[in-house]
Amino acid sequence: MRTTACFGAALADPEGAMGPGLSLDGAHPNRDGYAAMHALAAKAR
Repeated sequence: MRTTACFGAALADPEGAMGPGLSLDGAHPNRDGYAAMHALAAKAR
C-alpha cells in the first residue's frame, strides 16, 4: 500500500501561494514550513 501527502495544500494560503511565515522566499519552506510538512507526514503514516 502506498500513502501520499499533498504538502502544497498544507502550505498554501487561500490564493495558492506559500502561506505567511512558512517560507523566507515564497518558494522554499523554512523551519515552520518543514514543521507543517512533518505534521502532515506523521498523520499519513
